[in-house]
Amino acid sequence: MALRHKEDLEHLGTIQDAVTLKQGLSCGAVWTGYQGARRVGMEQALGTTRAGNLARWPVSARGIDQGARRAAVRLALAHAACAILGLGTVDAETRDDNLDGLAEAQAGGEERLCAPRPQPKPSTLFL
Repeated sequence: MALRHKEDLEHLGTIQDAVTLKQGLSCGAVWTGYQGARRVGMEQALGTTRAGNLARWPVSARGIDQGARRAAVRLALAHAACAILGLGTVDAETRDDNLDGLAEAQAGGEERLCAPRPQPKPSTLFL
């Protein structure tokens, strides 16, 4: 619309009633948490299955907002977590089943996360 009326931009002020703005799902924090989890080895430790992705979400959710693990489902509804992590839909029952599975697999996951890794190359930080 702006390109069509680039010669007469004051016309754009008259279309505000015809345009409806809608806030989409937030994705920046989820994407950052997802990439951070991959870098520290969580994806490798937990896997890329639906169960592994569900396991990573509560960790990422705590980095975005404080609260109980159960609050992560509500947070997923306000963020693009399901789309970014490939989860489809997440409800309370799915969350509870996943948390039960995590409790059973916690020791093995911690061992894989804490396994010795080669030292990364020194990096430069620019502020």
